[in-house]
Amino acid sequence: MNLWLQKHYVRLYKMITVMLTSVVTALLGTCLSLAILSCSPSWQSWEHSCYRFNVQNDTVNWDDGVSACQAMGGRMAVPRSLDESEFMKQMAQRENIEVFWIGCDDRETGTWDCGEVGEPSLHWGPGQPNNLEGNQHCVVMQTSHSTGYLGDAVCGNRYRALCIRHPSGGSPYTQSLHYCFARDTNGQLLNSCLLNHVIREFVTKSNPRCAVACMKEPACRSFNIKRTDQGQRICQLNDITRYNDPGTLQVTGSLCIYAQECDN
Repeated sequence: MNLWLQKHYVRLYKMITVMLTSVVTALLGTCLSLAILSCSPSWQSWEHSCYRFNVQNDTVNWDDGVSACQAMGGRMAVPRSLDESEFMKQMAQRENIEVFWIGCDDRETGTWDCGEVGEPSLHWGPGQPNNLEGNQHCVVMQTSHSTGYLGDAVCGNRYRALCIRHPSGGSPYTQSLHYCFARDTNGQLLNSCLLNHVIREFVTKSNPRCAVACMKEPACRSFNIKRTDQGQRICQLNDITRYNDPGTLQVTGSLCIYAQECDN
């Protein structure tokens, strides 16, 4: 086993606690065992929050969207980072929603008010906001654009509303998963990654964080941990396992290990 794999394999056996909603409970044998405080089944988890659109096929004006989210124990969602904006866009696309309300308006102050929880990340579309005809004072996200552009709209228009709440705001449950790393017939970690099925990748400082990210991503079925020539550790979330497409688990030009939920 090469030095990098040895060093990072040893690190997988350390007990780590991830604060807030994620807890790494144990690292045993060749498996990474995780328990995470997650969201109730009708909500989707991302980072430390739960997300859900208001009632299916029920379009509402902006004010009714605010009320609908409050009735579900949350508030209207606002992106606080480009990553969160991308998550919101992908969530809407999975539900075939092209336009939806987010929790920003400028009717009272003349400037965009997005609530008091963190600085908003407002990635406006070309020429937006334009306050067309002087009556566009509420914000929508449009998912047809690759980056999920924001635009201003008439507050009385009817769209779905995206709501957000913390797991403690509803009926959270604890979900346990066990991830195993691919090994050869001699019991050594394979220097191989699953290719062509990455749905999201990001730089990570620890291997358990990659496993936590896979647990939180509804479409994630496995993950790669890849070392770049610059020394960065890249977490890649995959939408299938090696059993779905065995030929895509291949040795790469860089150091890489692969993990999926354990068979037992």
